[in-house]
Amino acid sequence: MNKIRIIHHGAANKERRLELSIKMMEYLDPKKYELYFMLVHPDKDKYFEHLKKLASRYPNIYFVDTVPTNGIAKEINKYDIGLCLIPPTNY
Repeated sequence: MNKIRIIHHGAANKERRLELSIKMMEYLDPKKYELYFMLVHPDKDKYFEHLKKLASRYPNIYFVDTVPTNGIAKEINKYDIGLCLIPPTNY
């Protein structure tokens, strides 16, 4: 059986509360779903490291390398679902 591959790409920005996407994986069967993050982040970014630590307890969450802007569409087309859970916490 093929797994459903979900991707979120963008900035590792604390205000986006990407940990909600990680928490979402508690409700999805790890044998059926995988979550991938393609995140732009500054070197030594504490929020990015926090996300990686939270995700480390899930065998079906992965962090993949970013691609140049003109290659994003081609790259994310390899996934089944694009995910954007951004709560209304700022403008």
